[in-house]
Formats: sequence, C-alpha cells, structure tokens
Amino acid sequence: MNPSIAVAAAPRRWRTFLVTTLLMWMLTALWSQATPLMSVTDEPSHTIRAAAAARGEIVGEVGALSDRGLIDFQVPQGIADANQLTCTAWQSNTAADCQPDVADPVEPLADGPSSAGVNLPTYYVVVGWPSLLVGGEAGMWLMRLWSALLFAALVGIAAMQLRTLPQHRWALTGLAVGAIPTAVYIGGSLNPNGLEWAGAAALFATLLALGRTTSTNRELLERGAMVAVSAVLLVSARGVTPLWVALALVAALLAARSDILMGLVRRWQLWAAVGAAALLMGLSALWILRPPDYGIEGLPSDGRGESAIVGARLAWERMPLHWDQLVNWYGWQDTEGPAFSRLVLLTVLIGFALTGVALARRGLRVAAAMLVVAFVIVPIALSALLITDAGYIWLGRYMLAVVPLITITTGVALDERGVGASPIGETLRWWLLGTVGAVQVVSYIYILRRFSVGQDDSLVSMLLRPEWQPALMTIPSIGLTAIVVAACVLLVGRARDEAPGTAASGPAPTAAQARPILADRLG
Repeated sequence: MNPSIAVAAAPRRWRTFLVTTLLMWMLTALWSQATPLMSVTDEPSHTIRAAAAARGEIVGEVGALSDRGLIDFQVPQGIADANQLTCTAWQSNTAADCQPDVADPVEPLADGPSSAGVNLPTYYVVVGWPSLLVGGEAGMWLMRLWSALLFAALVGIAAMQLRTLPQHRWALTGLAVGAIPTAVYIGGSLNPNGLEWAGAAALFATLLALGRTTSTNRELLERGAMVAVSAVLLVSARGVTPLWVALALVAALLAARSDILMGLVRRWQLWAAVGAAALLMGLSALWILRPPDYGIEGLPSDGRGESAIVGARLAWERMPLHWDQLVNWYGWQDTEGPAFSRLVLLTVLIGFALTGVALARRGLRVAAAMLVVAFVIVPIALSALLITDAGYIWLGRYMLAVVPLITITTGVALDERGVGASPIGETLRWWLLGTVGAVQVVSYIYILRRFSVGQDDSLVSMLLRPEWQPALMTIPSIGLTAIVVAACVLLVGRARDEAPGTAASGPAPTAAQARPILADRLG
C-alpha cells in the first residue's frame, strides 16, 4: 500500500459522513415541510406503491382506471385518497389550503390507483414501512422524511469518499455545486428521482476513491458495500438508470490510477463486493427486462406512434426547456423558480462542464468529455427510441443523475491541477459556494411563496398574510433554511487538503505511478 495516498483515518471520514448526512437531512426536511403532500410530480402514485410494497404487494391488479394507465394496490384508505390532495397540481396560483382532510387509520385497506405499477419495487419497499405504523397524512409525512434520510445518507457517502482523496477541496465543491435546488426538493418528497441524483453521486464518489487511493482490507469491504448499496438504490429509480451506473463506472475507470487499479484486481475483498453488487443488480435487471404485464398501454402521451426521427428532433428542439426544467421547475412541472436561479445555475453548471473538459488531464479529460456528450446526447437518443411505443415523455429532471458526475469530475480535475491550493482558487471557491448557497435559499423562498399564497402573489403576502403555512411556519422555515445552507457552505468551504505525509509516512508516488489508467493510450 502506498502510504502517501492512503485512505483518511476512519474517525475522520465517518465524522464527515455523519455531519454531511445530518445537514442534508435537515435541508431536505425543510424543503419537504415547505411543500405540501402530493405537490411533487406523480407523488400520489409513488406513495400508494410504497405503502402497498411495505405490505408485501409488489404487483398490483388491473382496476377501474386501467384505461388511464393506473394499477390498483391495497393501501390504507387515507393513502388511497392521496390523489385527492393534488388540488395545487397545474394550478400555480392556488395555495395549499385547498387540500381536504384524509382518513387516518391503517386499516381497513382500499384500492389505491398508481401509475408506478411497473417500476422496480426496491425503492418502494425501502421507504414504505412508516405507513405500517400510522396512516393518513402522518404516514405520508413519515415516508417522506425517511426517504429524505436515505437521500441525505447517500450524499453523506459521497462527501465521505471525496474527503478521502488527498486533494479534495474542489471535489467537495463540485458535489455542492451539483446539489441543485431541484435535486434537494425532490429528495425531500416521495419520488425516486431524488435517490437517482444522490445514488449517482455516492456511487461515483466511491468508485473514484477506490481508483485513486489505496484501501486496507476493511476499507475495501466498506467501500464495496457502499458501491453495492448506492448502485442498487440508483437502479431502483427508473428503467434508464443502469445507463447512469455504466457512465459512472467508465468515468471512474478513466480517472483511476493504474498502480492502484492493478492492485485492486488481486484482492478477494473487491471480488466479493463485485459479486454482491452483481447479484443485486442482476435481480434488478430481471425486473427491468421483464416487468409485470398488466395488458394496458400506460398513461396517454403525446407523440405516441411517431417515428424515431420525430422523437430525436423534438428532444433537440426542447433542449433549452429541458435544461430549464432541470434547474428551475418545481411542483408538477408547473412552477418555475426565480429567473435568478435559472441564470446563475445554468451559467455555473455549463462553466463547470467546460472547465472540466479544458483543464482535466488525460483519462480524466476523456471522462469529463464523455459525461458532457452523454448529457446532450442521451435525451435525444432515448426520445428517438421510446417515442413510437411510449410517446414523448422526456423531462429535464430525468438527467439529474448526470449532474453530480460532471461537477465532481471537474472538481477532481481542478484539485489535480492545484487550483484549490492557490489564493485565487480559494477566493473563487468561496464565491462559488456562496452563490449556489444563495440560489438554494432564494429558490426555497419562491417555492414556499407558491404554496403559501400562489406563484403570482407577493413575497409580502407570503410573510404577512399566508393562506397556507408549513409545519414550522413561514418565517422560521426561511430562517432555518438559511442557517442550514450557511452551515453546508462553511463545511465545504473550510475543507483542507491533506498535507504531504500526514496520512502516513512513506515515499510519494512516482510520476509513473501517478499517471491515470489508460493515460498512455489516451495521450
């Protein structure tokens, strides 16, 4: 083991995990309680599926609403009525006080219609168990908070693993930049898209750490378990997610150091982790390849029956809309955030992507370029592939998982260039963290206004005359969010790289050892 690139001490890295998880859970919980139940796209369907999966019902039954692509599951009456809480959907000027009360008991069970009947059951089994304890709104809130904790724990894994890199200031900054408001917003709801973002971040960060630092046997088992868990949770989100796993794996291999990678393949701990991950991924693949056949066509969708060329053209023409949706749309894709968020976030993300391609070296540069190309090409290719059978179904948030792959890659490239150690680099990093932190708070305020008084009403009305308020009330919620975001900015901003020799004594790696794998082939 080369001591100069050894993994950070266990207490230090696990402290990073715990602190990051706590802060992210607080932030996602604050977003969650600021957005009323069932106010996120398709949340009723995901909620019903989760409550049914917790009760052992993995496959539903064709019911009265099958002509609308909905499958019936047996859930408590209050959760079956989740679709009655969607009065704000597509009504951006309707405050959330329009929601009716729903039943509380966990028994008896009733038919609950869901459009998520063919989705992988993994996510739903994991998040549905709180509905066994309490029904109605309380059960839904507990499921939300539990899902938010899983999201936060995956972010904690990503931060923990990036922290083990000898130079990690910009790598952690890349993770923070990639945590765009829409990702945190969805992470605090009952929607697997949140775990898609966090799972991709955790998987990629752990793979990077495996390929760029040495590991003891215990550390290798630890990292292998994290790879397996994050990959399975990532794949559980949607049918396209195996592609994100492949992108993360290829990018991490391109960024790996050859001496470390060659040492890994000779260790049984790695192959034990690979075997466990392959088994779990294989079970997921079986479901993806052969989902339940209910004999229905699914939800009606525009463009069904059109040619692949039409699908590709539509995706190309709507690319600016997709990018806007990615960083700036909320609710049932019916509420835009502030123009400030759109301008700043798109500028930062595009700048980060181009910086990664320009400054990365050898294999890491190829990884950055591959991820940027995939970000542009994948929606076009998948829209062309799916439009004939499913119609045009693409939304900007479906690319959430690729965002942290790009921003973390750029961060690692900047660390490798030594940017984090320069005074100018440190100043830029603090300004960048402060900016994305401000965007997070501003977006939170605007979305809270949307549900408090309606999108077109004033911020003054939200503060003084709210028609609906979150559990923690309006003004305290804003204050607490600002405090938590500031704590996150300070946590990342104060990160310091390892001084040479602090991990352990020993010689520094030679130039040949430090070359990324495939460097000779990729120039």
